[in-house]
Amino acid sequence: MGKASQQKIDLVSKRKRDDDMIGFEEDPSPMADQPLPMLEIEQPHPESQDEGLHANEPITFRGVEFLQRDPGLRPQIWQHPPEQRDSVRRAYLMLGPMQPELQTYKPSGEKGHQRRFQYKWFDNFQKWLEYSEDKHRAYCLYCFVSSKNENRRGGSHVFTVDGFDSWNRINSGKHCAFLTHMGSGPCSPHNNAFTDGQALLNQSCHIKTIMAVKDKEKVERNRLRLKVSIATVKWLALQSCAFRGYDERPESKNKGNFLEMVELLAEFNPDIAKCVLANAPYGSKYTSPEIQKEILSIFACKIRNHIREEIGDSKFSILVDETCDVAKREQMALVLRFADKGGILQERFFDLIHVANTRSLTLKDKLSFALTNPGFDIQNLRGQGYDGASNMRGDLNGLQALLLQECPYAYYVHCYAHRLQLALVDASKEVVSISQFFQKLIYIINTVDSSSKRHDQLHQAQLVELENAIANANIET
Repeated sequence: MGKASQQKIDLVSKRKRDDDMIGFEEDPSPMADQPLPMLEIEQPHPESQDEGLHANEPITFRGVEFLQRDPGLRPQIWQHPPEQRDSVRRAYLMLGPMQPELQTYKPSGEKGHQRRFQYKWFDNFQKWLEYSEDKHRAYCLYCFVSSKNENRRGGSHVFTVDGFDSWNRINSGKHCAFLTHMGSGPCSPHNNAFTDGQALLNQSCHIKTIMAVKDKEKVERNRLRLKVSIATVKWLALQSCAFRGYDERPESKNKGNFLEMVELLAEFNPDIAKCVLANAPYGSKYTSPEIQKEILSIFACKIRNHIREEIGDSKFSILVDETCDVAKREQMALVLRFADKGGILQERFFDLIHVANTRSLTLKDKLSFALTNPGFDIQNLRGQGYDGASNMRGDLNGLQALLLQECPYAYYVHCYAHRLQLALVDASKEVVSISQFFQKLIYIINTVDSSSKRHDQLHQAQLVELENAIANANIET
């Protein structure tokens, strides 16, 4: 470039700067006399702040009839409380996609290239495609109900929050925006959302429902198993039968009355057979001796409570006697005697108490506990009935004397049954014929019982004598 040309360019640039300065100095606008404003950060509009705050507030689900159906206006799933989100998802899925049929749909796009939503698209994407009459955009129902977080990567909210309105991308063959949203693979976000939605609707196959059904079946089996044990204990107790067997192993031929009764019930009821003994869980068979004793104790407690309610606050008397059981354990039997509301005298066997010894103080402690534990008042005791042993009838240290110290109205009466027995024994000793009769009777019993042949002969003689008595009309049949 020559020197003359460079000077010419500098002259033009200088003239241009001068013209700009002149124009700036002669600017008649009022802003020319004011200093330039400082750069201010744009503040969001108050309404937009309220909308953003409202979008993050939890929304209470009050029922299907209160749901917002329009996809562009409805709140997002994550705005609902966590404990209500599954209910909201299920409600929207049961209602189905919002697919309004309008005469005309609002166009969108650049002027001259605008496109409209077509109603026939609902036929091709009937299960999930939705249209908002307010936003005039398309949405996906399943992606909406499966959305869990508002902070996701860009583009993921197109069919859930923002909406889709690029209608020119629909009729593009395999590049259709709806097909692209669905994805080509079975694990695309849309297909995963569709699978989750179907699983949410199919509650019968839901893991929570399956577990609830299994738990319910388990509870029913446990209850049936326990009912069988209770019924068996009740029947054996009513018939005064022994519970345990000598050999209770599964391969034993006789496992005892309790287990044999359970097997008998299982033979006639398939439901019982499926849940007892070998088909029962190891830890909940409800057939152990401890369970049997516990059920018996519950029955005994309920019976004692019933007797307690029957007596109430009325006066009562007690009858006590000691005896040894088969195991040679000293037992004290307690019977309550009282008048019911109709004035009829009643006697109720109340308890059988094991005592370590027969001293009066030991018997008194056991007896006091047996009466006070169900709630009886000792001051309502009006009578004591025992045998004539010194530990029972002693005037100083006998059981009746110890109880009289606590209740002065509990008068002692020597048991009339014991008195009658003592009187008969003494009388039989004084009358020779009666004494000989009992001696011969004992001899006959011992002789007959020692031989099965003699027992059969005696039985046959009794039958002949019975036939003759019937023939002679001495016995009415």
